[in-house]
Order: sequence, then C-alpha cells, then structure tokens
Amino acid sequence: MAGQRGTETGFRIERCEGGGSTTFTPIAVVGHDITAYLDGGLARNACYSYRVQAFNAGGNSPYSNIDTAKTRRR
Repeated sequence: MAGQRGTETGFRIERCEGGGSTTFTPIAVVGHDITAYLDGGLARNACYSYRVQAFNAGGNSPYSNIDTAKTRRR
C-alpha cells in the first residue's frame, strides 16, 4: 500500500496513555477517506498517544507517525 493514495478500505486507530508508552490499544476502525476522529471519554489533564494504520484487501500499511496530545485540566 505504500505510496498509493486513496486505495484504503479503512483505518485502524490505536491509542496509549502517556507520552512515552508503546502499549497501544485499538479504539476504532473507520471507513476510507476519513480524515478526522473524535476520541471522547478521556481523563482530564492526561497525555494520550495515537497511531493509525490503513488497510485494504492487499494488506496493512505501516503505522503512521505517533502523535501525542494532552487533555484539558477541566
């Protein structure tokens, strides 16, 4: 799938808690061409890291870069 744009069937979204954690848990599978995902029910004032993997009938892409964000205090 590398280098092929727009050929995905969908995306797997994974999350881990903490900035340096590497233990990711699947949280969602979304359809093709989805460009945003809202992750609700998170703890306040906590860091979460995310990665995404595209898939289609030919297999899985490599994982995306990891992105980390911190939730608000209130």
